[in-house]
Amino acid sequence: MDRENGDKSEIQVYTYRWIILCLFCLCNVINFMQFLQFTIVGNVIQRYYNVELALVDATGLIFFVTFLLFFLPISYLIEKFNLKVTLITSASLTAAGNLVKLFCNEPDRFYLVLIGQALCGTAQVYLLSTPSKLASLWFGAEEVSTACAIGVLGAQLGAALGAVFPPFLVKSNENISEIGEGIRLMALYYFIVSAVVLVLIVFCKYKHVLVGKA
Repeated sequence: MDRENGDKSEIQVYTYRWIILCLFCLCNVINFMQFLQFTIVGNVIQRYYNVELALVDATGLIFFVTFLLFFLPISYLIEKFNLKVTLITSASLTAAGNLVKLFCNEPDRFYLVLIGQALCGTAQVYLLSTPSKLASLWFGAEEVSTACAIGVLGAQLGAALGAVFPPFLVKSNENISEIGEGIRLMALYYFIVSAVVLVLIVFCKYKHVLVGKA
């Protein structure tokens, strides 16, 4: 942009921007599904792990704590690096958190639940800090508000889905092993989805680089 010479520059938009936005929404959905993953079935989780209900509630509270702790340094990193790096980082943290929780289906491994939630909570700091920048950099002036709203919608949709699926997978049962199997399946499904999202993001980034070089 060279305003001193009287030149007017226009933002050039690409169809690829909608792919970026869709990937960002997918990241938001799978990440925010973790927010209520355990608290929505708190009574079952409490009985299975034999922990206080306050600790079960902490699995959701971690998301608020990580945001308060990391929003300033992560905001700096978002400004320092491009959005693709930000998107890959957030997707990687979400997948890593779900990978950790994949091994939490034993009654003495509640600490893995907290570690996994902390990783997912850190990922959501990236996601919450990104929509406005993504919209302003990739979309024209008349599309900024729409793109930003769609980006935020992913988080809301993820939180809603996170309140729906766990009760179907983790059901109250007199047989403790059945509860553990439900937790294992829930963690497995979440990990598969988050891993697929990560692969899609890396693939689209790589493909876009090749197209850019062609």
